[in-house]
Amino acid sequence: MPRKRREMMGQRFGKLVVIGRGEDYVHTTLHPDGSETTFRVPRWICRCDCGGTATVTQNNLVSCTTTSCGCKRRENMRRAATFRWRGENAEA
Repeated sequence: MPRKRREMMGQRFGKLVVIGRGEDYVHTTLHPDGSETTFRVPRWICRCDCGGTATVTQNNLVSCTTTSCGCKRRENMRRAATFRWRGENAEA
C-alpha cells in the first residue's frame, strides 16, 4: 500500500513558506549482491521572507535543517566579517 502524501502547502518552516511541489529527488543504492533499492524524496518549492525562493527536500523542512533560502547564512557571514574587521568580540 502506498504511503499517504503529506500536505505541506502553506506551512511555515523558519523563514520559509511552502508554495508548491517540486520534482522528487530519486536516490538509488546499489547493494553488494547486485540488487538496487530506489526511493523518492519529495521536494517542495518555498518562498523566503526575504523574497527569495528555495527548493528543499521534505526531510530537511520537517527536521528544520533548512529554514531559509540562504539569506540567514549570508547575514551571519556578513555579521561575523564586520566583527572581525572592527576587532570586536562576537559574543559581546
